[in-house]
Amino acid sequence: MSTATATDFWTDQFKMMTDNYNQTFKAGLKFQQDAAKFWTDMARKSGDEMRANWERAADEFMPFGKQNYERFQNMFNEQADKSLEMFRSMGEMKDNATFADMANKVTDVMRSSLETMRSSTEAVAKANTEMFNSFAEVMKKNGVKCCDTKAKAPAGK
Repeated sequence: MSTATATDFWTDQFKMMTDNYNQTFKAGLKFQQDAAKFWTDMARKSGDEMRANWERAADEFMPFGKQNYERFQNMFNEQADKSLEMFRSMGEMKDNATFADMANKVTDVMRSSLETMRSSTEAVAKANTEMFNSFAEVMKKNGVKCCDTKAKAPAGK
């Protein structure tokens, strides 16, 4: 493997990671802004209207909350399995391995760990995007003007 190729690989991996982080951060920030707008709008309404809207929104949020919980649980289990597999592969080095074999194994483990980190970041970004879109859908059903556009998950590899 040439140095230029290795450098390009690490640079690309880091760029993908930072791009996904930035997009996830922006989606989270937008979510917080829309939540603040929701609470501000709710505070302006009368008590009875606010209670009725709150009860209706809570009833509509329950399925989304359950779905989001299951999504995060599945994502966590998947990422734990990937991490466990990566750690298993680290212990597969033979006692009589050559330096080149060890270097290749370390490179493979590093590549695998970066791939696991990338897929974890993408999974979190996707789950956050879906949660944001669910929240926006419920808010629109309840007459709250927020979340004008659907959030898009960061593009993966």
